Amino acid sequence: MKKIQIIFALLCLLAFLPACNDDDQNRLNAVPSVISDLESTDYSLPKFIEGQNAYLFRMTWTKTKFFSESESPIYVEDVSYDVEVDLAERNFANPRTIYSTQRLYMDVYEETLRDILVDLAGEGNEETQVVSIRVKSTGNQIITYSEPLLLSITPYVPEPVIEAVSGVVNSLPDNSYILERPTGEDNPLLFAATWTETKFYLQGTETPAPVSPVVEYTLQIDKADNSFESPKILAVTSSLTANVLTKELNNLLIDKLGATPGESMNLQMRLLSHYKEAGITKEVVSNIITFSAVPYVGVDPRRPVYLVGDMNSWNTTNTDFMMFKENSNVQNYIYTFTGYFNGNTSLKFIPEESLGTNKAYCRKEDGTLIYADSEEGKIQITTDGYKTITINLEKMTYQVTEYNVAGAIEWNTMSVVGAYCGWNPSNPIAQMTKMPGNPHIWKLKINMPFTENSDNGVKFVANNAFGNNYVPVDQWSNPYGICELNPVDRDVNIVRDEGGNFLFMLNDLTGHYVMMKLND
Repeated sequence: MKKIQIIFALLCLLAFLPACNDDDQNRLNAVPSVISDLESTDYSLPKFIEGQNAYLFRMTWTKTKFFSESESPIYVEDVSYDVEVDLAERNFANPRTIYSTQRLYMDVYEETLRDILVDLAGEGNEETQVVSIRVKSTGNQIITYSEPLLLSITPYVPEPVIEAVSGVVNSLPDNSYILERPTGEDNPLLFAATWTETKFYLQGTETPAPVSPVVEYTLQIDKADNSFESPKILAVTSSLTANVLTKELNNLLIDKLGATPGESMNLQMRLLSHYKEAGITKEVVSNIITFSAVPYVGVDPRRPVYLVGDMNSWNTTNTDFMMFKENSNVQNYIYTFTGYFNGNTSLKFIPEESLGTNKAYCRKEDGTLIYADSEEGKIQITTDGYKTITINLEKMTYQVTEYNVAGAIEWNTMSVVGAYCGWNPSNPIAQMTKMPGNPHIWKLKINMPFTENSDNGVKFVANNAFGNNYVPVDQWSNPYGICELNPVDRDVNIVRDEGGNFLFMLNDLTGHYVMMKLND
Protein backbone atom coordinates (compact mmCIF):
# COMPACT_ATOMS: atom_id res chain seq x y z
CA MET A 1 0.00 0.00 0.00
CA LYS A 2 2.85 2.40 0.85
CA LYS A 3 4.46 1.79 -2.53
CA ILE A 4 1.21 2.68 -4.28
CA GLN A 5 1.08 6.02 -2.39
CA ILE A 6 4.65 6.89 -3.42
CA ILE A 7 3.94 6.13 -7.08
CA PHE A 8 0.80 8.28 -6.98
CA ALA A 9 2.73 11.22 -5.51
CA LEU A 10 5.36 11.05 -8.29
CA LEU A 11 2.67 11.04 -10.96
CA CYS A 12 1.12 14.15 -9.44
CA LEU A 13 4.52 15.90 -9.38
CA LEU A 14 5.18 15.06 -13.04
CA ALA A 15 1.78 16.39 -13.97
CA PHE A 16 2.51 19.64 -12.11
CA LEU A 17 5.94 20.34 -13.62
CA PRO A 18 4.79 21.31 -17.18
CA ALA A 19 2.40 23.79 -15.67
CA CYS A 20 5.26 25.37 -13.75
CA ASN A 21 7.43 25.52 -16.89
CA ASP A 22 4.68 27.25 -18.88
CA ASP A 23 4.27 29.78 -16.14
CA ASP A 24 8.02 30.51 -16.08
CA GLN A 25 8.04 30.97 -19.85
CA ASN A 26 5.23 33.49 -19.66
CA ARG A 27 7.27 35.52 -17.19
CA LEU A 28 10.38 35.87 -19.43
CA ASN A 29 11.97 39.32 -19.89
CA ALA A 30 13.87 40.46 -23.00
CA VAL A 31 16.69 42.98 -23.61
CA PRO A 32 16.15 44.41 -27.13
CA SER A 33 18.76 44.55 -29.84
CA VAL A 34 21.01 47.58 -30.24
CA ILE A 35 21.74 48.92 -33.74
CA SER A 36 25.42 49.69 -34.29
CA ASP A 37 26.44 53.21 -35.29
CA LEU A 38 26.96 53.89 -39.00
CA GLU A 39 29.85 55.82 -40.55
CA SER A 40 27.32 58.15 -42.17
CA THR A 41 23.62 58.76 -41.76
CA ASP A 42 23.25 61.14 -44.72
CA TYR A 43 22.75 59.66 -48.18
CA SER A 44 22.01 61.29 -51.53
CA LEU A 45 20.75 58.91 -54.16
CA PRO A 46 22.29 59.07 -57.64
CA LYS A 47 20.44 58.97 -60.90
CA PHE A 48 18.74 55.62 -61.49
CA ILE A 49 20.51 53.52 -64.09
CA GLU A 50 19.08 50.17 -65.12
CA GLY A 51 21.20 47.28 -63.87
CA GLN A 52 23.13 49.36 -61.34
CA ASN A 53 22.45 48.94 -57.61
CA ALA A 54 25.50 49.99 -55.63
CA TYR A 55 26.15 48.59 -52.18
CA LEU A 56 26.05 51.32 -49.51
CA PHE A 57 26.55 49.82 -46.05
CA ARG A 58 25.79 46.91 -43.70
CA MET A 59 23.49 47.63 -40.77
CA THR A 60 24.23 45.35 -37.80
CA TRP A 61 22.63 44.87 -34.39
CA THR A 62 23.14 42.87 -31.22
CA LYS A 63 21.32 39.64 -30.41
CA THR A 64 18.15 40.01 -28.37
CA LYS A 65 18.61 38.38 -24.94
CA PHE A 66 15.94 36.68 -22.79
CA PHE A 67 15.92 36.31 -19.00
CA SER A 68 13.72 34.60 -16.45
CA GLU A 69 11.92 36.51 -13.75
CA SER A 70 14.87 35.79 -11.55
CA GLU A 71 17.15 37.39 -14.21
CA SER A 72 18.72 34.13 -15.24
CA PRO A 73 19.50 33.96 -18.97
CA ILE A 74 17.17 31.76 -20.91
CA TYR A 75 17.97 30.28 -24.30
CA VAL A 76 15.23 30.91 -26.84
CA GLU A 77 15.36 29.25 -30.22
CA ASP A 78 14.32 30.70 -33.57
CA VAL A 79 14.41 34.40 -32.68
CA SER A 80 13.41 36.45 -35.76
CA TYR A 81 14.29 40.02 -36.60
CA ASP A 82 12.20 42.41 -38.68
CA VAL A 83 13.66 45.74 -39.84
CA GLU A 84 10.94 48.39 -39.75
CA VAL A 85 10.94 51.92 -41.14
CA ASP A 86 8.74 54.99 -40.95
CA LEU A 87 9.11 58.72 -41.37
CA ALA A 88 10.73 60.11 -38.22
CA GLU A 89 7.94 62.63 -37.75
CA ARG A 90 5.34 59.81 -37.56
CA ASN A 91 7.09 57.97 -34.70
CA PHE A 92 6.31 54.54 -36.18
CA ALA A 93 2.59 55.20 -36.36
CA ASN A 94 2.47 53.17 -39.57
CA PRO A 95 5.72 51.20 -39.86
CA ARG A 96 6.73 49.19 -42.93
CA THR A 97 8.77 46.01 -42.69
CA ILE A 98 11.55 46.06 -45.24
CA TYR A 99 13.57 43.01 -44.20
CA SER A 100 13.13 39.86 -42.11
CA THR A 101 15.97 37.58 -40.99
CA GLN A 102 17.33 35.43 -38.17
CA ARG A 103 20.77 36.93 -38.71
CA LEU A 104 22.13 40.05 -37.05
CA TYR A 105 22.64 42.28 -40.08
CA MET A 106 21.05 43.69 -43.22
CA ASP A 107 22.96 44.84 -46.33
CA VAL A 108 21.67 48.14 -47.69
CA TYR A 109 21.85 49.07 -51.38
CA GLU A 110 20.81 52.13 -53.39
CA GLU A 111 17.56 50.47 -54.30
CA THR A 112 16.87 49.73 -50.63
CA LEU A 113 16.83 53.45 -49.83
CA ARG A 114 15.04 54.31 -53.05
CA ASP A 115 12.24 51.81 -52.21
CA ILE A 116 12.00 53.21 -48.65
CA LEU A 117 11.53 56.75 -50.02
CA VAL A 118 8.88 55.71 -52.53
CA ASP A 119 7.00 53.67 -49.93
CA LEU A 120 7.04 56.35 -47.26
CA ALA A 121 6.98 59.65 -49.19
CA GLY A 122 5.51 58.78 -52.58
CA GLU A 123 6.82 58.33 -56.12
CA GLY A 124 7.16 62.02 -56.99
CA ASN A 125 8.87 63.17 -53.81
CA GLU A 126 11.83 65.55 -54.37
CA GLU A 127 12.47 66.52 -50.74
CA THR A 128 15.01 65.09 -48.31
CA GLN A 129 13.30 62.77 -45.81
CA VAL A 130 14.41 61.77 -42.30
CA VAL A 131 13.59 58.09 -41.82
CA SER A 132 13.50 56.10 -38.54
CA ILE A 133 14.77 52.50 -38.67
CA ARG A 134 14.31 49.99 -35.83
CA VAL A 135 14.75 46.26 -35.28
CA LYS A 136 11.73 44.27 -34.10
CA SER A 137 12.72 41.04 -32.31
CA THR A 138 10.31 38.13 -31.84
CA GLY A 139 11.08 35.06 -29.68
CA ASN A 140 8.91 32.71 -27.66
CA GLN A 141 5.98 35.03 -28.44
CA ILE A 142 7.83 38.00 -26.87
CA ILE A 143 8.32 41.16 -29.04
CA THR A 144 10.87 43.87 -28.36
CA TYR A 145 12.00 46.94 -30.35
CA SER A 146 15.42 48.52 -30.59
CA GLU A 147 16.01 52.22 -30.24
CA PRO A 148 15.50 53.83 -33.69
CA LEU A 149 18.32 54.90 -35.99
CA LEU A 150 17.71 58.07 -38.03
CA LEU A 151 18.73 58.25 -41.69
CA SER A 152 18.58 61.35 -43.91
CA ILE A 153 17.83 60.31 -47.49
CA THR A 154 17.89 62.77 -50.38
CA PRO A 155 16.27 61.60 -53.61
CA TYR A 156 17.79 62.17 -57.02
CA VAL A 157 16.11 65.16 -58.64
CA PRO A 158 16.90 65.42 -62.35
CA GLU A 159 17.71 68.83 -63.79
CA PRO A 160 14.81 70.09 -65.91
CA VAL A 161 15.35 70.04 -69.63
CA ILE A 162 15.56 73.70 -70.61
CA GLU A 163 16.02 75.84 -73.68
CA ALA A 164 17.50 79.31 -73.23
CA VAL A 165 16.42 82.46 -75.06
CA SER A 166 19.16 85.10 -74.94
CA GLY A 167 18.59 88.56 -73.59
CA VAL A 168 18.59 91.37 -76.15
CA VAL A 169 21.17 94.16 -75.97
CA ASN A 170 19.45 97.52 -76.22
CA SER A 171 20.59 100.21 -78.65
CA LEU A 172 23.19 102.67 -77.32
CA PRO A 173 22.37 106.34 -76.79
CA ASP A 174 24.72 107.24 -79.68
CA ASN A 175 26.22 105.41 -82.63
CA SER A 176 29.59 107.16 -82.38
CA TYR A 177 31.71 108.35 -79.47
CA ILE A 178 34.68 110.72 -79.34
CA LEU A 179 36.52 109.94 -76.13
CA GLU A 180 37.96 112.89 -74.22
CA ARG A 181 40.78 112.59 -71.75
CA PRO A 182 39.24 112.99 -68.27
CA THR A 183 40.31 115.78 -65.95
CA GLY A 184 42.26 114.79 -62.87
CA GLU A 185 41.07 111.65 -61.19
CA ASP A 186 37.72 111.70 -62.96
CA ASN A 187 36.69 108.62 -64.92
CA PRO A 188 33.30 109.59 -66.36
CA LEU A 189 30.64 107.22 -67.58
CA LEU A 190 30.73 106.95 -71.36
CA PHE A 191 27.54 104.91 -71.68
CA ALA A 192 25.55 102.25 -69.85
CA ALA A 193 25.00 99.05 -71.82
CA THR A 194 21.66 97.42 -70.95
CA TRP A 195 19.88 94.26 -72.03
CA THR A 196 16.78 92.21 -71.34
CA GLU A 197 16.82 89.15 -69.13
CA THR A 198 17.72 85.74 -70.56
CA LYS A 199 14.69 83.43 -70.26
CA PHE A 200 14.12 79.69 -70.40
CA TYR A 201 11.62 77.24 -71.79
CA LEU A 202 11.31 74.62 -69.07
CA GLN A 203 10.22 71.13 -69.99
CA GLY A 204 6.57 71.15 -70.92
CA THR A 205 6.18 74.95 -70.95
CA GLU A 206 5.16 77.06 -73.95
CA THR A 207 6.30 80.48 -72.71
CA PRO A 208 9.89 81.33 -71.67
CA ALA A 209 10.32 82.65 -68.15
CA PRO A 210 13.18 84.24 -66.16
CA VAL A 211 13.66 81.34 -63.76
CA SER A 212 16.54 79.40 -62.27
CA PRO A 213 19.34 78.64 -63.08
CA VAL A 214 21.30 81.82 -62.29
CA VAL A 215 22.68 83.51 -65.41
CA GLU A 216 26.09 85.16 -65.70
CA TYR A 217 26.34 87.77 -68.46
CA THR A 218 29.57 88.57 -70.33
CA LEU A 219 29.60 91.75 -72.41
CA GLN A 220 32.09 91.48 -75.29
CA ILE A 221 33.55 93.98 -77.76
CA ASP A 222 35.61 93.52 -80.93
CA LYS A 223 36.54 95.28 -84.13
CA ALA A 224 33.61 95.32 -86.53
CA ASP A 225 35.40 93.30 -89.21
CA ASN A 226 36.76 90.64 -86.84
CA SER A 227 33.59 88.51 -86.46
CA PHE A 228 34.31 88.20 -82.72
CA GLU A 229 37.28 85.92 -83.40
CA SER A 230 39.24 87.55 -80.57
CA PRO A 231 36.71 89.55 -78.53
CA LYS A 232 37.62 91.50 -75.42
CA ILE A 233 35.55 91.63 -72.24
CA LEU A 234 33.86 94.85 -71.19
CA ALA A 235 32.05 93.43 -68.16
CA VAL A 236 31.03 90.22 -66.38
CA THR A 237 27.94 90.57 -64.23
CA SER A 238 24.70 88.96 -63.09
CA SER A 239 22.76 92.21 -63.48
CA LEU A 240 21.11 93.62 -66.61
CA THR A 241 23.42 96.61 -67.08
CA ALA A 242 27.12 97.43 -67.27
CA ASN A 243 28.71 100.87 -67.00
CA VAL A 244 31.39 101.52 -69.61
CA LEU A 245 33.86 104.12 -68.31
CA THR A 246 35.95 106.42 -70.47
CA LYS A 247 39.43 105.49 -69.27
CA GLU A 248 38.82 101.74 -69.35
CA LEU A 249 37.38 101.78 -72.85
CA ASN A 250 40.14 104.06 -74.11
CA ASN A 251 42.86 101.76 -72.75
CA LEU A 252 41.11 98.68 -74.14
CA LEU A 253 40.79 100.20 -77.61
CA ILE A 254 44.47 101.18 -77.77
CA ASP A 255 46.12 98.34 -75.84
CA LYS A 256 43.90 95.38 -76.81
CA LEU A 257 42.29 96.25 -80.15
CA GLY A 258 45.13 98.25 -81.72
CA ALA A 259 43.18 101.49 -82.18
CA THR A 260 45.08 104.63 -83.20
CA PRO A 261 44.48 107.66 -80.96
CA GLY A 262 42.50 110.30 -82.80
CA GLU A 263 41.19 107.85 -85.44
CA SER A 264 37.71 106.33 -85.46
CA MET A 265 37.35 102.55 -85.07
CA ASN A 266 34.21 100.63 -85.98
CA LEU A 267 33.18 98.28 -83.19
CA GLN A 268 30.66 95.58 -82.38
CA MET A 269 29.29 94.53 -79.01
CA ARG A 270 27.37 91.43 -77.95
CA LEU A 271 26.24 89.54 -74.86
CA LEU A 272 26.98 85.95 -73.82
CA SER A 273 24.61 84.36 -71.30
CA HIS A 274 26.13 81.49 -69.32
CA TYR A 275 24.05 79.02 -67.30
CA LYS A 276 24.34 75.45 -66.06
CA GLU A 277 22.27 72.46 -67.10
CA ALA A 278 22.96 69.06 -65.52
CA GLY A 279 26.25 70.45 -64.20
CA ILE A 280 27.43 71.54 -67.66
CA THR A 281 27.98 75.23 -68.43
CA LYS A 282 26.14 76.34 -71.54
CA GLU A 283 25.83 79.68 -73.31
CA VAL A 284 23.60 81.56 -75.71
CA VAL A 285 24.62 84.59 -77.79
CA SER A 286 22.67 87.81 -78.14
CA ASN A 287 22.15 90.24 -80.98
CA ILE A 288 25.04 92.50 -82.09
CA ILE A 289 25.24 96.27 -81.53
CA THR A 290 27.44 98.30 -83.91
CA PHE A 291 29.01 101.66 -83.04
CA SER A 292 32.27 103.60 -83.46
CA ALA A 293 34.69 105.28 -81.06
CA VAL A 294 37.67 107.64 -81.33
CA PRO A 295 40.21 107.08 -78.52
CA TYR A 296 42.30 109.87 -77.03
CA VAL A 297 46.05 109.88 -76.46
CA GLY A 298 46.80 108.26 -73.14
CA VAL A 299 49.38 109.56 -70.70
CA ASP A 300 52.59 107.53 -70.53
CA PRO A 301 54.38 108.84 -67.43
CA ARG A 302 57.76 107.93 -68.94
CA ARG A 303 57.34 110.11 -72.03
CA PRO A 304 58.70 113.65 -71.98
CA VAL A 305 56.71 116.79 -71.28
CA TYR A 306 58.06 120.20 -72.35
CA LEU A 307 57.50 123.82 -71.43
CA VAL A 308 56.36 125.98 -74.32
CA GLY A 309 55.83 129.71 -74.01
CA ASP A 310 57.37 133.15 -74.26
CA MET A 311 60.84 131.80 -73.35
CA ASN A 312 60.98 129.82 -76.64
CA SER A 313 58.71 132.09 -78.70
CA TRP A 314 55.82 129.60 -78.44
CA ASN A 315 57.60 127.20 -80.74
CA THR A 316 55.65 123.97 -80.22
CA THR A 317 58.45 121.89 -81.74
CA ASN A 318 61.11 123.25 -79.36
CA THR A 319 62.36 120.68 -76.81
CA ASP A 320 64.90 122.75 -74.88
CA PHE A 321 62.72 123.05 -71.79
CA MET A 322 62.24 119.36 -71.01
CA MET A 323 60.74 118.73 -67.58
CA PHE A 324 62.37 116.41 -65.03
CA LYS A 325 61.06 113.71 -62.66
CA GLU A 326 62.35 112.34 -59.39
CA ASN A 327 62.10 108.72 -60.58
CA SER A 328 60.93 106.54 -63.45
CA ASN A 329 58.14 104.78 -61.59
CA VAL A 330 55.28 104.11 -64.02
CA GLN A 331 52.88 105.35 -61.35
CA ASN A 332 54.69 108.68 -61.06
CA TYR A 333 52.85 111.39 -63.01
CA ILE A 334 54.68 114.34 -61.42
CA TYR A 335 56.97 116.47 -63.62
CA THR A 336 59.07 119.41 -62.45
CA PHE A 337 61.32 122.16 -63.83
CA THR A 338 63.48 124.58 -61.81
CA GLY A 339 65.05 127.47 -63.70
CA TYR A 340 65.20 131.18 -64.35
CA PHE A 341 62.22 133.00 -65.87
CA ASN A 342 61.74 136.62 -66.87
CA GLY A 343 58.77 138.44 -65.45
CA ASN A 344 55.60 138.56 -67.58
CA THR A 345 56.32 135.08 -69.02
CA SER A 346 53.35 132.94 -70.01
CA LEU A 347 53.61 129.21 -70.71
CA LYS A 348 51.88 125.86 -71.14
CA PHE A 349 52.96 122.21 -71.00
CA ILE A 350 53.08 120.12 -74.15
CA PRO A 351 53.52 116.31 -74.13
CA GLU A 352 55.77 114.66 -76.67
CA GLU A 353 52.86 113.28 -78.67
CA SER A 354 51.47 116.81 -79.20
CA LEU A 355 54.69 118.47 -80.37
CA GLY A 356 54.01 120.60 -83.44
CA THR A 357 50.37 121.18 -82.47
CA ASN A 358 48.56 123.62 -80.24
CA LYS A 359 47.19 120.91 -77.95
CA ALA A 360 48.72 121.26 -74.49
CA TYR A 361 48.07 121.15 -70.78
CA CYS A 362 46.53 124.55 -70.07
CA ARG A 363 45.34 126.41 -67.02
CA LYS A 364 41.73 125.46 -66.27
CA GLU A 365 41.37 127.25 -62.97
CA ASP A 366 43.97 128.45 -60.52
CA GLY A 367 46.05 125.35 -59.73
CA THR A 368 44.26 122.97 -62.14
CA LEU A 369 44.92 121.85 -65.72
CA ILE A 370 42.95 120.82 -68.76
CA TYR A 371 44.30 119.13 -71.89
CA ALA A 372 42.99 121.17 -74.78
CA ASP A 373 43.68 122.88 -78.09
CA SER A 374 43.02 126.44 -77.05
CA GLU A 375 44.48 129.92 -77.14
CA GLU A 376 43.33 130.34 -73.57
CA GLY A 377 44.72 128.81 -70.41
CA LYS A 378 48.22 130.32 -70.28
CA ILE A 379 50.01 130.18 -66.93
CA GLN A 380 51.52 133.54 -65.99
CA ILE A 381 54.86 134.19 -64.26
CA THR A 382 54.85 137.82 -63.16
CA THR A 383 58.28 138.36 -61.57
CA ASP A 384 61.90 137.73 -62.57
CA GLY A 385 63.75 134.95 -60.79
CA TYR A 386 64.17 131.22 -60.25
CA LYS A 387 60.95 129.29 -60.08
CA THR A 388 60.02 125.65 -59.56
CA ILE A 389 57.11 124.58 -61.75
CA THR A 390 55.44 121.26 -60.90
CA ILE A 391 52.59 119.47 -62.68
CA ASN A 392 50.70 116.29 -61.75
CA LEU A 393 49.18 114.72 -64.86
CA GLU A 394 47.20 112.20 -62.83
CA LYS A 395 45.44 114.80 -60.71
CA MET A 396 45.75 117.46 -63.45
CA THR A 397 47.18 120.12 -61.13
CA TYR A 398 50.06 122.61 -61.33
CA GLN A 399 52.07 124.72 -58.90
CA VAL A 400 54.60 127.55 -59.31
CA THR A 401 56.86 128.38 -56.34
CA GLU A 402 59.89 130.58 -55.77
CA TYR A 403 63.30 128.87 -55.67
CA ASN A 404 66.11 130.26 -53.52
CA VAL A 405 69.31 130.05 -55.59
CA ALA A 406 71.51 131.65 -52.93
CA GLY A 407 74.69 129.67 -52.29
CA ALA A 408 74.37 127.54 -55.43
CA ILE A 409 77.63 126.67 -57.19
CA GLU A 410 77.85 127.79 -60.80
CA TRP A 411 80.08 125.26 -62.52
CA ASN A 412 82.19 126.08 -65.53
CA THR A 413 81.87 122.63 -67.10
CA MET A 414 79.85 119.45 -66.69
CA SER A 415 80.67 116.06 -68.23
CA VAL A 416 78.92 112.75 -68.76
CA VAL A 417 81.72 110.36 -67.87
CA GLY A 418 81.96 106.65 -68.61
CA ALA A 419 83.97 103.92 -70.29
CA TYR A 420 82.97 105.31 -73.69
CA CYS A 421 85.23 108.34 -73.08
CA GLY A 422 87.95 106.54 -71.16
CA TRP A 423 86.54 107.86 -67.88
CA ASN A 424 88.14 111.18 -68.78
CA PRO A 425 85.88 114.09 -67.71
CA SER A 426 87.85 116.54 -69.88
CA ASN A 427 87.31 114.47 -73.03
CA PRO A 428 85.55 116.83 -75.49
CA ILE A 429 82.95 114.23 -76.47
CA ALA A 430 81.78 114.10 -72.84
CA GLN A 431 81.26 117.86 -72.41
CA MET A 432 77.71 119.08 -71.80
CA THR A 433 76.42 122.52 -72.81
CA LYS A 434 74.49 125.03 -70.71
CA MET A 435 70.97 126.05 -71.57
CA PRO A 436 70.97 129.73 -72.64
CA GLY A 437 69.61 131.86 -69.81
CA ASN A 438 69.72 128.92 -67.39
CA PRO A 439 73.35 128.26 -66.37
CA HIS A 440 72.40 125.36 -64.05
CA ILE A 441 70.78 123.20 -66.73
CA TRP A 442 73.09 121.08 -68.89
CA LYS A 443 72.48 119.00 -72.00
CA LEU A 444 74.35 116.44 -74.15
CA LYS A 445 73.26 114.29 -77.07
CA ILE A 446 75.71 111.50 -77.86
CA ASN A 447 75.93 108.01 -79.34
CA MET A 448 77.18 105.51 -76.78
CA PRO A 449 78.14 101.92 -77.61
CA PHE A 450 77.24 99.11 -75.25
CA THR A 451 79.83 96.46 -74.38
CA GLU A 452 78.87 93.15 -72.80
CA ASN A 453 80.69 92.24 -69.57
CA SER A 454 81.90 95.81 -69.22
CA ASP A 455 81.03 98.82 -67.08
CA ASN A 456 78.56 100.76 -69.19
CA GLY A 457 77.47 103.06 -66.38
CA VAL A 458 77.87 106.84 -66.44
CA LYS A 459 78.03 109.71 -63.97
CA PHE A 460 78.01 113.51 -64.06
CA VAL A 461 81.30 115.23 -63.13
CA ALA A 462 81.66 119.01 -62.68
CA ASN A 463 84.70 121.13 -63.64
CA ASN A 464 86.47 118.12 -65.16
CA ALA A 465 87.46 116.82 -61.72
CA PHE A 466 86.45 113.66 -59.92
CA GLY A 467 85.42 114.82 -56.49
CA ASN A 468 82.69 116.94 -58.04
CA ASN A 469 80.52 113.90 -58.67
CA TYR A 470 76.74 113.90 -59.03
CA VAL A 471 75.84 110.40 -57.79
CA PRO A 472 72.37 108.90 -58.45
CA VAL A 473 70.10 108.18 -55.50
CA ASP A 474 68.89 105.10 -57.42
CA GLN A 475 71.42 103.94 -60.00
CA TRP A 476 68.75 101.85 -61.78
CA SER A 477 66.35 104.76 -62.29
CA ASN A 478 66.20 105.83 -65.92
CA PRO A 479 65.25 107.70 -68.01
CA TYR A 480 64.48 109.95 -65.01
CA GLY A 481 66.15 110.25 -61.63
CA ILE A 482 67.85 112.48 -59.10
CA CYS A 483 71.50 112.87 -58.05
CA GLU A 484 73.33 114.16 -55.01
CA LEU A 485 76.64 116.03 -55.05
CA ASN A 486 79.41 113.96 -53.43
CA PRO A 487 77.33 111.90 -50.98
CA VAL A 488 79.53 110.44 -48.27
CA ASP A 489 78.01 106.98 -48.23
CA ARG A 490 78.20 105.89 -51.87
CA ASP A 491 79.78 106.45 -55.28
CA VAL A 492 77.86 104.59 -57.99
CA ASN A 493 77.02 105.13 -61.63
CA ILE A 494 73.72 105.40 -63.49
CA VAL A 495 73.15 101.97 -65.00
CA ARG A 496 72.90 101.79 -68.80
CA ASP A 497 71.87 98.46 -70.29
CA GLU A 498 71.76 99.32 -73.99
CA GLY A 499 73.65 101.31 -76.58
CA GLY A 500 72.53 103.97 -79.06
CA ASN A 501 71.79 107.66 -79.17
CA PHE A 502 71.10 109.21 -75.77
CA LEU A 503 69.97 112.55 -74.44
CA PHE A 504 71.53 113.53 -71.11
CA MET A 505 70.26 116.45 -69.05
CA LEU A 506 71.19 117.61 -65.55
CA ASN A 507 69.84 120.37 -63.35
CA ASP A 508 72.71 120.93 -60.90
CA LEU A 509 70.46 122.99 -58.61
CA THR A 510 68.09 120.15 -57.80
CA GLY A 511 70.09 117.13 -58.98
CA HIS A 512 67.37 116.03 -61.40
CA TYR A 513 68.72 114.19 -64.44
CA VAL A 514 67.53 112.62 -67.69
CA MET A 515 69.21 109.70 -69.46
CA MET A 516 66.82 109.03 -72.32
CA LYS A 517 67.32 106.68 -75.24
CA LEU A 518 66.41 108.50 -78.47
CA ASN A 519 64.79 106.94 -81.48
CA ASP A 520 67.53 105.98 -83.94
